[in-house]
Amino acid sequence: MFQPSEIVVLIVSLAMSPIIVTSARRLGAPLGPRIMAVFACVFVAYVATVLEGILLFDLFSFLEHALLTLTGVLLMLGIIAVDRQVRNRREP
Repeated sequence: MFQPSEIVVLIVSLAMSPIIVTSARRLGAPLGPRIMAVFACVFVAYVATVLEGILLFDLFSFLEHALLTLTGVLLMLGIIAVDRQVRNRREP
């Protein structure tokens, strides 16, 4: 059984996706593709959260948690990339 809040989060993320895609395209490389990958992981994790309440609980629960872990790794790599860019700009 899924929670109503899970459906609301899925609907909100679906409604926000055009804004996120447009913003990510404007950012360009290297941030744009990273943000799109993070958003895709989170969105699919939300879908898996809803589906785990309907069918194949173990599979979709694992998929949800694996994608959220991947989201954290991608965010960490993005922070490292931005930090390197900032450091390279400061050094003469």
